[in-house]
Amino acid sequence: MKSTAPQPAGQSSTGPVRTMNSLEIAELTGKIHKNVIRDIRTMLRQLKAAAADGSTLSFHCESGFYVSEQGKQLPLYWLDKNTTITLLSGYDVVARHKIIQRWQQLEEERSQVSESPEVKQLLVFTQRPKQIANSKEVNSYNFSQGGKDQAIAYNRANCFHHTGKTPHEILHWAKTKGVPSKHRTSAKEVIRTFKPAVASSMALADDFCKTGRIGIDEASIICKTHALPLFQKMQELGITEAPKPVPQLKQAR
Repeated sequence: MKSTAPQPAGQSSTGPVRTMNSLEIAELTGKIHKNVIRDIRTMLRQLKAAAADGSTLSFHCESGFYVSEQGKQLPLYWLDKNTTITLLSGYDVVARHKIIQRWQQLEEERSQVSESPEVKQLLVFTQRPKQIANSKEVNSYNFSQGGKDQAIAYNRANCFHHTGKTPHEILHWAKTKGVPSKHRTSAKEVIRTFKPAVASSMALADDFCKTGRIGIDEASIICKTHALPLFQKMQELGITEAPKPVPQLKQAR
């Protein structure tokens, strides 16, 4: 199953938000997924109507899609804990208990992961200022060793090892998706926006390579194998920010 980056469709506080998707809700409650989607949409209409009437109720829902085993693109929703429990108010006691138990497991897992020494060491590489600083330092080192060509070759290799695409291909993708020019000043900037876990892994590779300790080929293997899964887990658990939704091109009139 493949899914898009979630797109905000509700109200929430700022910062990372831990969510549960509608497929998982369907599996835990034993309900058909399309019926869970129907229930979520009904709940959202009621919550938005209450908000329009001046209610201060807070809710968080994100929308996207997944590709089924049959290759069909189907809707998918992500809900935070409070919104999930609100949805379950119309479900039976057993279903509510299963969901609440699952949330407790997720919160315990988040606490364990966030307190681990490995995650604490890696958190700095999820911060944009550190990513930019590392990028400048590794570019400066490569330029001093082999000029502009070596700096370009290094960035191409880091980008390709982590994404399977060259910087030019990533910038072309961003342009075709209508990403504003100020957000596609470089391939790394695009990756920071839409693939933050990958950007963190690339920043760690920059850290390894900025003094010439190891080469980018070796650094990329280390980062992709050991660090990237942790960055992705941190994102999944809401410890770090989720990726921004991919913009949709407007239809020409």
